[in-house]
Amino acid sequence: MRRLLLACAGFAATPLLVWCFASLAGLALGRDLHEWAKHDAAHPITRSVLVATELHRREQQRVPTTDEGLSSLVPEYIAGIPRDPWARPLIYKTQGADWADIVSLGRDGAPGGYGLDTDVSARYGSPSTSPPRLINLALVGLLGLLPLGAYALARLRPRWLPLLAGVAGFWGYAVCITVAPDAAASLGLIAAFAAVVTAFSGALVCAQRLPGGPAMALAGTLLCQVACAWMIGAIA
Repeated sequence: MRRLLLACAGFAATPLLVWCFASLAGLALGRDLHEWAKHDAAHPITRSVLVATELHRREQQRVPTTDEGLSSLVPEYIAGIPRDPWARPLIYKTQGADWADIVSLGRDGAPGGYGLDTDVSARYGSPSTSPPRLINLALVGLLGLLPLGAYALARLRPRWLPLLAGVAGFWGYAVCITVAPDAAASLGLIAAFAAVVTAFSGALVCAQRLPGGPAMALAGTLLCQVACAWMIGAIA
């Protein structure tokens, strides 16, 4: 029972850490970091749809017309048209047969705006300000220290191995749910799959208290963190 509780604690440690960090940082900055995360997430969403319109243009020598809309891209060029992070439809703008832009209207759902309400353009990005980069780097550092700390505990006291197994299991799961909506054959997908296999294998080996488990779980967790950051656009 103690081992199961430790594994559950390890699995829940990352989301709990992120929630605590976001709450404290939000209080310190007077900003809603959750909404800023949504605003940042709008960039890769709009870009993914713009890529599909570009593929259409290359094959058809034109982008979809306004009447055809984005639905004409499904399923040949994209599996489905996503909504923006606020669950609203993306705006499709065309100018001639060779030019298109995909836009999210920001938090307020209206054109223009400032800060979180600023429109997000697939072609031009967003002039909106964002939380200080130092905040993002601090969160990345904390997330990296979590598996390192669990690894150190497991090496000092083997009874903490289930905690490391839970952390590795969470990150393997996180990569799975991040990559699933856009699973297309690519080098990135292969790397993400390798990270997941390493993390889950390390978690299993740790749970069985077999040699090499802590190192495998640590490596898999860190690889999954990099894979997640890459897939959500946090790193280039």
